[in-house]
Amino acid sequence: KSPFIERMLSVDDNSALVAGYFAAVDASELVPVLDALEEDLVALRAAHPGVGFIATGIASHSARASYEMIVELNRSLLIAIGLNILLIGLVFWSLRAGLYSMLTNILPIAVAGAILHLTGVGLQFTCVVAFTIGFGIAVDNAIHILNYYRLMRSKGEAVKPALEETIATVGPALAVGCFVLIVGFGGTLLSELPSLRLFGEVVIILLATALLANLLVLPALIAFVEGRREQASDAQPTLKSS
Repeated sequence: KSPFIERMLSVDDNSALVAGYFAAVDASELVPVLDALEEDLVALRAAHPGVGFIATGIASHSARASYEMIVELNRSLLIAIGLNILLIGLVFWSLRAGLYSMLTNILPIAVAGAILHLTGVGLQFTCVVAFTIGFGIAVDNAIHILNYYRLMRSKGEAVKPALEETIATVGPALAVGCFVLIVGFGGTLLSELPSLRLFGEVVIILLATALLANLLVLPALIAFVEGRREQASDAQPTLKSS
């Protein structure tokens, strides 16, 4: 017997393998195909009671397992986002601080997700893991900026000078830290494993977007909201008041 026939047909086990090939698609696209296949197999089992039909193989098992894991990781990420925003608001004792961090910290995930969608890559297991890392770093950057800004405001600085001092002091440290991380994760781009390269690409996109969001969007948001409040009143509201 040839090795090919032995792999496809087992006389001892009274079984045969029917191989089918799927295109390289996301688990979210493959699972419905497998569900439709399972419905056809149910009909075959009914028509041939003495024969068992089982859909197996790496693609089948990994698609279902990874799809469930992605759903769970997505749920965990959403919970983590909500808890982080809540904790930031509680630590700074300010609803506005939590809203500031929410907008700027979700932006990197939205940008990376849009790029994955537009490029046809889709959401994969490694992408969700990268989202978790990127969101954590974005939150850390936002906390540094909000904390230093609150310190400047507590010293009596107006909104614009406080923001300028915050970015001048905290910004370079955040930029250097982000650059070091990008260089480190850049090593994954040299890997021959597609999933590892994708992980590195997503993390780099998240890091760069998070840095820009916290150095550009966050100060602009604070300046717009609190600047208007400052102009509307002679008092100087801080992040401690909501």
